[in-house]
Amino acid sequence: MDLEGTTRGQHALTHAHTQDVEKQFALVERHILRLRTSRAYEDSEIVIMCERNLGFESEHLQRALNGLPNVRHRIDHAAQRYGIIMNEEV
Repeated sequence: MDLEGTTRGQHALTHAHTQDVEKQFALVERHILRLRTSRAYEDSEIVIMCERNLGFESEHLQRALNGLPNVRHRIDHAAQRYGIIMNEEV
């Protein structure tokens, strides 16, 4: 798992690879909960921008993390799907 710092105090989880999907969802959830232990991030909105592809991983991740407070997933309103296409400008 890699955490990259970005501008304005934002962070990006760039790699959370594992073969077991449930473990991947749990890993991302643990990461979010760990960020919440910092006063700087305890009330911050977290936006998840997962790659959108034919496997519907972004939709599955959205369902798995649906109950977390202040967490939202990027929606492509034109396609009516969660996630981004990797060659799409965000």
